[in-house]
Amino acid sequence: STLLQSLSQFTVHPTWFIKTSSNSREQENKFQRFLSHCCQQQRIYEIQKNKLTIDYIKDNLSRIIVLFIYILINLALLLYVVIYRATVTKSNIFVIFARIGGLLLNFNCALVIVLMLKHTILIIRTNTFLRKIIPVDDHIDFHKVVGRVIAALAILHTVAHMINFGKLEDHSWGTFMFTTKPDVGWVGGFAPISGIILFIMLATIVICSMQWIRRGGHFQVFYWTHLLYLPFFVLLIVHAENFWKWIIGPLSLFLLEKLYSILTRYSVRNGRTYLHSATIEQSNVISLNIHRPKNFT
Repeated sequence: STLLQSLSQFTVHPTWFIKTSSNSREQENKFQRFLSHCCQQQRIYEIQKNKLTIDYIKDNLSRIIVLFIYILINLALLLYVVIYRATVTKSNIFVIFARIGGLLLNFNCALVIVLMLKHTILIIRTNTFLRKIIPVDDHIDFHKVVGRVIAALAILHTVAHMINFGKLEDHSWGTFMFTTKPDVGWVGGFAPISGIILFIMLATIVICSMQWIRRGGHFQVFYWTHLLYLPFFVLLIVHAENFWKWIIGPLSLFLLEKLYSILTRYSVRNGRTYLHSATIEQSNVISLNIHRPKNFT
């Protein structure tokens, strides 16, 4: 019985008796990768399938409604440009595409500011009724979506204008793009040059906002390049004749929020907090030494 017990605890590995060639191992690895890929695709299919269920729609009804309204507004603006430019001004196809991009950029560039009004979002969140109909907790995700839309519209707007300039016979393409001589725009013919500068700034903001930069130990790159939004919006007002009409409301709220933040930060009642030091303790615990204001309670 002792011998049987010993044998029962003895494990025999299959490779002791079977010599596996490198080719068979490679085939086995390929088969395993294939099975893993199939399982992954099945999981993705199940997730997508669950997203279309009634329960999912009920749980995300406010998000779906807001997204639908956003798409509807963009489509309405698109149709307006197409009808107006095709029937009234009789513009060519490239001008129509450029104007579509321009008008949708006006709307989306104004909206992207609204989505980052922290104090306004906080007021909405504290209101039970508004919190139910407006998905304020998704404002950052929606901000990212609108940012991607802005990037795509900027490419459309820029490429369409560049092609159209090449078709015009009044001046050469280079004269249109890099000088103020053709007098394009509402401020001294500065629209093409300001458009190039705006495109470079927007590309910098978008690229430095990528996840692999933000979470790859380069958050400061993301933070400081995102501050380009200040000269970006100022230059956009100079570039686009009607943009100020879209931005005046969101920009006013933004400036009021900044003023409120500065006043509360440096007020005697609240004081100012700042970080003295940060230390990584044992077990990866982070210890923060924060300055306490005099009247802090």
